[in-house]
Amino acid sequence: MATQWIDATRLLSAGMDSQISLWSPENPASSSLLSGHSKGVTAICTISDQYAVSGGLDQTIRLWNLKTLQLERSFNHHAG
Repeated sequence: MATQWIDATRLLSAGMDSQISLWSPENPASSSLLSGHSKGVTAICTISDQYAVSGGLDQTIRLWNLKTLQLERSFNHHAG
């Protein structure tokens, strides 16, 4: 499992279900899912309050727009 704070009120979490959740600990029932990895997500890092990068067992690195909740770019065949 990987976790990363975006700011003081929002958190990203990811795991072996291939999903990334964006949520607030103050309201955990209200979350958004970022879908795109085909296998477990092992790393996630915020670049700013607008972008995050994730890496997974599917050997991809993905760039996410946290404002639109959309995948911006996928880098394939990453082995690391």
